[in-house]
Amino acid sequence: FHVNDVNKRKSPSAGALYPIELILLSFVNNQWRFLYYSFSSHSFYIIPDIDTTLYISYYPLSKDESQVLFISVFWRCVQKYGVRGYRYSYIDAACIAESLTQLYTHCSQDKKIKLNFPSRTCDHCLDLQYGEALLFSLTLRNNFFSPDSFRFADQKHKPRNSSAGFAPYVSSNLMRVLDFHDKALGDKNTTYYFDASSIFKINSTELYSYFDNRNSAHEFNTGKIDITEYNKIKESIKKYCTLLNKMFDTKIGIISLVTNVNGINGIQSENIFDSTPLSVQQKNSVDFMQQLCSACQEQIIMKNTSFTFIIYGETEEHLESKHGQYCKNILAAGFICSALYSFALENHICTTTIGGFSEKKINNLYEGNDSLPIVLQTFGLPTSESIKVDAVKTIILNI
Repeated sequence: FHVNDVNKRKSPSAGALYPIELILLSFVNNQWRFLYYSFSSHSFYIIPDIDTTLYISYYPLSKDESQVLFISVFWRCVQKYGVRGYRYSYIDAACIAESLTQLYTHCSQDKKIKLNFPSRTCDHCLDLQYGEALLFSLTLRNNFFSPDSFRFADQKHKPRNSSAGFAPYVSSNLMRVLDFHDKALGDKNTTYYFDASSIFKINSTELYSYFDNRNSAHEFNTGKIDITEYNKIKESIKKYCTLLNKMFDTKIGIISLVTNVNGINGIQSENIFDSTPLSVQQKNSVDFMQQLCSACQEQIIMKNTSFTFIIYGETEEHLESKHGQYCKNILAAGFICSALYSFALENHICTTTIGGFSEKKINNLYEGNDSLPIVLQTFGLPTSESIKVDAVKTIILNI
């Protein structure tokens, strides 16, 4: 997932700064190695200072397995977005992980992937510093690649410290995020088994082309998406969300706001799981669109959106389960957002993830005040000049 710019990587986060770095744990040259993946050079650096024996004692692996660790650079994200950067980090990591699971199911005969949530002890044994933390990991079998064929970067080009020799500013927001994350980690590692091979129908050629050229729309035109495409996407994501809820033991729901679909009159809203219609608070379409734009921080893309999915978790569940369950909710929502890019591709329309919005204003649009919006996904027909490459600037971990 890299682009020609040596300092950027592909991601559906539309250019925002939600830094996620990848570390690979694999049995290479007759020993276990932690390998830092460089998006810029498309190669690996050996990390010599993390105790692989200690880590594997928490996560036993066979020599024909590897583990991809998703590390969030919280300090960089929080520096720009405040505490809501915690949510953005999980969503972005989930988008990368979902893309990886799609590639894996196309390249490997083994369709099952292990998704692992770390324990507090397991996370701490990596000895990450300066607001960097392990979010989760994926365990994959090595039957689709050879670990000994990895490209190792020349040591004289070793990545420099990401903070240019000093620790980033430790703000109160960063301390809040790190405290929340520490409480979200359980006492034991938790593993979930994931298999979505029956849901995604894109062939390998389309899939690779999609990852190489994945774009988001910056602005939609006034054209209408047909109800046929709307229904196809709705049914596909309903099936996928049901699978994720079963896997993670979550209760993620999706509410649809239809604003400009050919075959549907006026503004409509529904819960896509049971097709229950929801009353829209503002009947006038012009006033409704103004309220929707206001709820999404006046982002220009919302002006001509055809329909928007509001991915939410139950407020009561969030308040009772708190930290750990909330993280699983965000992770599942991120997987859903990434999958919606694939479903949009299948139906030849464009989409963008919306992370900046007012939860209160979103709930005021329809009868959904008992829900907690996590992220929005909006769909429409893009203007030809408004396509933007989804590539985010990368930084280097403090390792």
